[in-house]
Amino acid sequence: MKLTKTCRKIDGYTQKAVAIVEKQAKADIAGFQSLSYSASFNNFPASLRVTCLFTDDNALAAAKAAGAELQLQKSVHKQMFKVGFVLKEPRYNVILQSSAPSDTTAK
Repeated sequence: MKLTKTCRKIDGYTQKAVAIVEKQAKADIAGFQSLSYSASFNNFPASLRVTCLFTDDNALAAAKAAGAELQLQKSVHKQMFKVGFVLKEPRYNVILQSSAPSDTTAK
């Protein structure tokens, strides 16, 4: 599906905001690996999902304990506001995950 001119603009602004957040997070949060996002432009910005990846489960747990989740939510909210979008509930827009596969098999 080809994006309209408006959707490409929104995507460009979102990329800019996410890149700033990712750069800050890499410098400030131990174990932070990368950031990605997805969105449905029919319901933007409510449909925006920013996924923050950490190196492993231990790094994720340590980051949550240190308050990184709230820090990332505030940072994403701030940067999206700077480019012209208001996130009503940033806690629903930002998701923290471990990039290491979780071991769910019983041994």
